[in-house]
Amino acid sequence: MLRIVRRMLLLLVLLAVPAAHGARQGGQPVALVTAETQNQLIAVGLPSGKILRRLPMPADPQNVEAGPRTAVVVSSRGAAVTLVDVRLVRTLSVPHGSFNASRRAGLVATASLLRGTLAERTAAPPWRRLKTTTVAPAARDVALALLP
Repeated sequence: MLRIVRRMLLLLVLLAVPAAHGARQGGQPVALVTAETQNQLIAVGLPSGKILRRLPMPADPQNVEAGPRTAVVVSSRGAAVTLVDVRLVRTLSVPHGSFNASRRAGLVATASLLRGTLAERTAAPPWRRLKTTTVAPAARDVALALLP
């Protein structure tokens, strides 16, 4: 059963992120997969499917969003956002109940379903907390956009 789940996840990643895209960007394409029950972020080389690295994460890592050099992993039960880059792994605390993250223009934003807040941080060292704003009774998801 576990083998089938792994194959389905790998197939999903292969369909969502073509391997040629990574090669065009000048690097090796890598899929980042959250493993909730193992509290890990798993880096899988594409198209080989070889597991390159397993990184420990706070409890229940659920969502991951990646850029060219960094990734943001949200662990809801652990009430943490982990910023991962090629040089180091850093875990930051976020409001309890944060389930999703978005990153753009040098910012990381998380929404807390349980507290109804939006938390903003810088997306690069020193990862300063900028602001936490109450936005709704239950803030489920967040996406950062750039206005013209």
